[in-house]
Amino acid sequence: MSNNIPWIEKYRPKTFDEIISHDEIIHTLQKLISCKKFPHTIFFGSPGTGKTSTIIACAREIYGNNYKTMVLELNGSDDRGIKVVREQIKDFSEYNQLFYKGVKLVILDEADSMTYDAQFALRRVIENYTHNTRFCLICNYITKLIPALQSRCITFRFGNINNADCKKRLKTILKKKKIINDNKGIEAILQISSGDMRKSINLLQCVVMATNEINEVNVYRCAGEPTPAI
Repeated sequence: MSNNIPWIEKYRPKTFDEIISHDEIIHTLQKLISCKKFPHTIFFGSPGTGKTSTIIACAREIYGNNYKTMVLELNGSDDRGIKVVREQIKDFSEYNQLFYKGVKLVILDEADSMTYDAQFALRRVIENYTHNTRFCLICNYITKLIPALQSRCITFRFGNINNADCKKRLKTILKKKKIINDNKGIEAILQISSGDMRKSINLLQCVVMATNEINEVNVYRCAGEPTPAI
């Protein structure tokens, strides 16, 4: 069964120690958690830079084994309407847990895909339930969020993963999988992915499944791009 799991999920960081790059952001979040003052947050930046992995690591740090009962995860691109805000998020925020007391967390991925009406409704929910629920809005483009939401959250910008950190993660995966590779092949993945860790791992898995060897020719072939001339 584990062989069928996409590598981006199989090797997704589960703790702060496993997250690469963004040291300053991680340090700030850890301090907020240790002080029990975790605020409403907005994580924004390019795809594949660790936004979702970071908030999940935060949630696991805060809730431990109670993660599933204290965290609601939604995707704004699927749950775009005002109905899901008024019903699902509102119901979760109102409901009191019997066996675990504390502030709950709503993770709303791709929040910049929500309609304006849904965003305004979400603003009201955040206002009404801030005493027992925290919200983390994740998006690529913070400018697509209404100012009323931005003003209620602390914002964290996630830049592209630098090549050194990305390369280290790829090499770790290759070592675990015992895959033949060379440096030019890994550099080709980094060149194509441009700091998108998710794209890097997806391409790595694609090349391994197709050829079982990471080299420059195989990488560009699987990516559907011409091999650069020497």
